Amino acid sequence: MINLFISGSDSGKAQDGSCKLKFIKLNLPENYENTNDNNKLPESIKIEARHRGSVLIVRTSKFGNKKGAFYLKGDFNTDYNLVERKVIDNYLNKISNTRKCWLSGDRMW
Repeated sequence: MINLFISGSDSGKAQDGSCKLKFIKLNLPENYENTNDNNKLPESIKIEARHRGSVLIVRTSKFGNKKGAFYLKGDFNTDYNLVERKVIDNYLNKISNTRKCWLSGDRMW
């Protein structure tokens, strides 16, 4: 079950060390429309997130010739409340405002 959806946030970046969550990057599924008005998660992404115990899914936006991607973040040991607070703080501070993210406390997606 999805507990929270936010357009315009993320948990941080692996490049600068601000994201402390384990993650995996997945390419967009074939025929997936990465547009601002598409807020749906593909079933294949949800299945992989359930398998990994991810609490957060982030979709990056199109940029130049890049299509964007999904990032599955966290695992069964991740504290949902800490991630939720970080995502909300980043939203309020307008960090990663072109991304979309979904959070699931029960990891059942």
